[in-house]
Amino acid sequence: LDSPTRQLFLRSGTVHIFAISGLHVGIAASLLMFLLRLARVPYRLRYGLLPVAVGAYVFLTGGAPSALRAWIMISLWAVARARLRPSTPMNAVAAAAVILLLWNPLMLADPGFQFSFLIVIVLLTGWRLGAAIDRVLGARNLWIPPRCRSSLVQLLLATWQRRLLQLFLVALLAWLGSVGLVVYLNGLIIPAGIAVNVVMSVLTWFGLLVAALKVAACGLPGAAAIHGVLAQSLGVILGGIRGLAELGSMPGATRAVATPPVFLVVSYYAALLGALLPGCGYRRAMRR
Repeated sequence: LDSPTRQLFLRSGTVHIFAISGLHVGIAASLLMFLLRLARVPYRLRYGLLPVAVGAYVFLTGGAPSALRAWIMISLWAVARARLRPSTPMNAVAAAAVILLLWNPLMLADPGFQFSFLIVIVLLTGWRLGAAIDRVLGARNLWIPPRCRSSLVQLLLATWQRRLLQLFLVALLAWLGSVGLVVYLNGLIIPAGIAVNVVMSVLTWFGLLVAALKVAACGLPGAAAIHGVLAQSLGVILGGIRGLAELGSMPGATRAVATPPVFLVVSYYAALLGALLPGCGYRRAMRR
C-alpha cells in the first residue's frame, strides 16, 4: 500500500483488512467450508480436509503469527469435528499460544501476536454475554405459532437482522479487545471502527468469494463475459471498502490521544477480562 492509503485505513481502524490475519484466515476457511458443502463432500472428510487446505493457504501467504494462530485453532476444531469429539475454544487458543511460543518465544513481543490473542480471548469470554442479548431480542419470534409466522421475505429479513446484530456484537467485542493496544501503539481512539468493520467484514467475505470465482472462471467456455461481470462486481466491492474507510476516517470519527503508560493498558485489559469472565462460564469451570 502507498502511504496515503495505509494512513486512510489506519485512521478508520480497518487496516487489518490488508493483513493475512486471523479474520482473513477465518473468512478463507468459511469459504472453503461453503464450497466443500456445495460439492457434497462427506461430513468427516470435509473437516479432515479443512486443516490441510487452510494450512497450505497460511504458509503460501507468509505464515504471520495471527494467521498461524488461526490455522492451529481451526485445525484443532476441525479434527475434533472429524473425530466427532467435543472441543473447547479456549483450549484451542491456549494450545495455539503454547505451540507458537515454543517455536519462537520472541513472538510474545510482536504486536501482531498480542493483537491476535487478546482479541480472540475477549471474543471468547464476551460472546456468551453477547449471545444472551441476541436470545433476548429474538425471544418474541419463538412464541409465534408456525401458522401465524410472517412471509418468507419477512423471515429472511428477520434472519439478516439477527446476523447483523451478531456481527455488531462481534465487532464491539473486537473493538474492546483492540482499543488498548491501538491507543498504546498508534495513539488513536476510533469509535467509528465498530460500525465500519461490521459492513466491511460482509463486503470482504463477498469480495473473496467473487475473487475466487473470478479465478475459477478463467478456464470455462465463454469465460470472457463471466470474467467481465465478476471483475465489475469485484470493483464495486473494493470501491465500497475504500468508501467505508474514508467514512471511518472523517474528522470526529477518529481521535488522536496521548500514549498512555504501560500499567494503564495492562489495567484496562485486566478490568475488561474481569468484567467478562463471570458471564462466560470459564470461571465456574475453573472453580470446579
